[in-house]
Amino acid sequence: MILEWILDITIFVLIIELLQKYIFNKEPTADDKLFLEHSNPIFLYFILLLMVMGLIWSVLTDFISYDYDIMAHLLPIIGFYILVSKGLYIRYVYGPKNWQYVEKTKIGFISIIILIIIFIGLYIS
Repeated sequence: MILEWILDITIFVLIIELLQKYIFNKEPTADDKLFLEHSNPIFLYFILLLMVMGLIWSVLTDFISYDYDIMAHLLPIIGFYILVSKGLYIRYVYGPKNWQYVEKTKIGFISIIILIIIFIGLYIS
């Protein structure tokens, strides 16, 4: 029960942060500006809507029906991974080509792959 609350609160904070950066344009960084410049706003709205719907679904299943639904928790996580993957792709294609920036982008790709493998392993076991 405590872990479900922690996951729900983490997803809620993440969605608030993403809404502030990408919808309300509160202090975007250089990477955020690059992402917004090369992303379709409809894509962003759809992914954020998907994450909010997943958060509402997970809260409803956790606290109202007291039933743990893995899909309710995976929906916001998948939405976040789609945003991160698109951001890394935009960094790779449109970002500066200096050594440090390219290495950080490669580390980002490797971390996404490793986290996906970890989540698949946790889901299987």
